[in-house]
Amino acid sequence: MTLLWCVVSLYFYGILQSDASERCDDWGLDTMRQIQVFEDEPARIKCPLFEHFLKFNYSTAHSAGLTLIWYWTRQDRDLEEPINFRLPENRISKEKDVLWFRPTLLNDTGNYTCMLRNTTYCSKVAFPLEVVQKDSCFNSPMKLP
Repeated sequence: MTLLWCVVSLYFYGILQSDASERCDDWGLDTMRQIQVFEDEPARIKCPLFEHFLKFNYSTAHSAGLTLIWYWTRQDRDLEEPINFRLPENRISKEKDVLWFRPTLLNDTGNYTCMLRNTTYCSKVAFPLEVVQKDSCFNSPMKLP
């Protein structure tokens, strides 16, 4: 009977743990941070979690065992895809809490999500990036990162 109780307890403990790790504080789409960059230019974008939503910085989070993961959703799509930084000749790289584009392309336009997580904690926020084509005369106001 004791063995059965242990097995049942471990089973429910496992379910509770997996539920905790699957929950994520989703800050949604940060529309206050609409970033526009020119095509064929390098761009540096910092994860807004550390600027506006959380009370600690990247170094503190990393030291606590949290991992920063980047995703993107293409323009006019709903599927959030992880960014693969290991592709050969990849133009997109990450350094700590910064996403680098070297250079940007028009098809980089979309929503980017940075997610900070470990087995017991998760928080994420998305923000829009618009890559615009350079004209010979461009007069619209730009909000650069």
